[in-house]
Amino acid sequence: IAEQVETPETTTGLLKREVVRVVSPGTLMQSQLLQEKSHNFFASLTEGVSGFGLSFVDLSTGELFASEWDTWPRLTNELYRLHPKELLLSHACQTKHSAAIEELKRQMKCLVSQEEDWMFDLSRSQDFLLRHLELLQLDGLGLDKMPLATKATGGLLLYLQNRLSLSIQHIRSVKTYLASEYMMIDKTTQRNLEIYTPLREGGASNTLLSVLDETFTPMGGRLLQNWLKQPLLSPVLIGQRQDGVSYFLQHPSLLAGLRNALSPIRDLDRLMGRIQTNLCSPRDLQ
Repeated sequence: IAEQVETPETTTGLLKREVVRVVSPGTLMQSQLLQEKSHNFFASLTEGVSGFGLSFVDLSTGELFASEWDTWPRLTNELYRLHPKELLLSHACQTKHSAAIEELKRQMKCLVSQEEDWMFDLSRSQDFLLRHLELLQLDGLGLDKMPLATKATGGLLLYLQNRLSLSIQHIRSVKTYLASEYMMIDKTTQRNLEIYTPLREGGASNTLLSVLDETFTPMGGRLLQNWLKQPLLSPVLIGQRQDGVSYFLQHPSLLAGLRNALSPIRDLDRLMGRIQTNLCSPRDLQ
């Protein structure tokens, strides 16, 4: 997207124009172009001696995540779960896994880009994240012991800001997670169980998600989808989630009142994302 950056009052002749933003499948912000109950992820991947660093962001909501993976098969299962619209790779990773990445592109129909390895330098990524998030250290985010995830996260944000000219001011935190915290469902099982993607095209109503989803807001729909994609392993956390469900089942009048209160609520996460990045319209503020 190019915009005029000069006015007739300040210059003569042709007015100067500059590219102010690059729009791509993984950087969409307008709700009408997005599925309201699904994330729109832009992922970044880099490789090191001990494994792989993965970072992914939903620019429309400002949610940023990071993790590390020890093997390529486990990493591809995670990418299949996320189903990113775009994938950014370091040059070394692209070169080493070119055949496997072509297969990922074919299966997920995502746009793949690559950047030079220096974009994913650890020191550069750490410094950028500290400045952007206004922190003194990365310990509180869990990134201090995740160097590969740090490289993927820093490289991703630098690419979005410097290469695509995108505002990332609404991204104020990074959520890290470990593969051991959730049940890993391989891509074949994900597809055959039809948890959230049907085996046949055009059969979106024939999935487990479509049967369970009675959420009233886009935020709740995305949360439910995340829960189905990442089943918990901790008995304590599973019990807490079940207790919450049980409470509302035992208090139907409270549940009905809450559902009525939630029904008119719009997509607050994406609305705030557009406001913070100066991409909102008057209609968004009604």
